[in-house]
Amino acid sequence: MKSLFCLILLFLVGCSFQPKEERFVNPLFYKDMDLLSQDVDVRLTPKAIFSTSIVPKKNCKLLKNTKTELEFSCDFDHPFRGKITNEIYRYIIEYKSKNRGCYIVREETNGGKSWYCIYFDE
Repeated sequence: MKSLFCLILLFLVGCSFQPKEERFVNPLFYKDMDLLSQDVDVRLTPKAIFSTSIVPKKNCKLLKNTKTELEFSCDFDHPFRGKITNEIYRYIIEYKSKNRGCYIVREETNGGKSWYCIYFDE
């Protein structure tokens, strides 16, 4: 009986130390983002940035995760620049545009700024 109790206790302790899946604080960041200046879509996950026009960033660390802002540090292989490490990407919800029917999101990278639209359902 004592060994059964120990097995159950070890199982429960082991389950409690399993890493939790990282999630965005604001589920709005899971939606597709449309670049305002071009026909480009971006999709974020807690570990990657995918786009219809840029090299996917599949090895990212989420540095900041708040209701209005995400910050990533990404490593990836660029076809022209080679191995890129610790490139910072920030996504900040700036405001809700009722005219466009979306939230305006500013992306900041080492290369500059871009603005995206996350459409809302109303």
